[in-house]
Amino acid sequence: MNGPIVNIDSMATVDRLVDSNQTESLNLVLEFWAALARFDWQDDQPATEYARLEISIAFFLGELVAVDYVAAQVARRLSLMHPRIQMVHFLSGSSALVAFAEKVLNRVPPLPQIGDGDPRLSHLSKSEVCRILRLSAAQLTQLIASGELRWPSRDGRQQKIETIEIEFILHGFTQSERAGIDLETINAPVHRHDKSARKSSPEKSAQQVGRFADTAKLLM
Repeated sequence: MNGPIVNIDSMATVDRLVDSNQTESLNLVLEFWAALARFDWQDDQPATEYARLEISIAFFLGELVAVDYVAAQVARRLSLMHPRIQMVHFLSGSSALVAFAEKVLNRVPPLPQIGDGDPRLSHLSKSEVCRILRLSAAQLTQLIASGELRWPSRDGRQQKIETIEIEFILHGFTQSERAGIDLETINAPVHRHDKSARKSSPEKSAQQVGRFADTAKLLM
């Protein structure tokens, strides 16, 4: 992990926070550091950890270099997954991390296609999906109960959902449209306006699309 050039004495900043007993501020730095470690998919080598510390301190000090750095990482992975999914570890954090994530997302518009995915983030929990889709737990439950999101279950217990299913929602697909797509038989990228890439589903109705549109408004 090659961090950006940051003109900050990171260790001195940490020492100052510790010496002045700024526990809340120090916890914020550590929370960002942990989220960044889960986000960047890098080995925990000393140089990598120090680069993470530099970015974490830059975030704490309000330096735009932290936003620019993470946005650049997100942009490089656009072919893999939607930016909001990439930022799930920040979106699942405190209000400060969520605000940071939204700044990053404002810098990186998503590609108009479904990502190829990555095994390091292949499934999502309900709480993560709520953060990504900006839904409350009750709204997510309603979405599942209505059949607009088919949440997997096994032996009566609900499991994590495949990330690709949330990709489809973020790109505006209804459940019936999603059901008509077999990714293994499609060579071209799948996106909302590519009519040739998806099959028409007989289950689709104007009423169903209208219900899903109401939910989609929450994602705008």
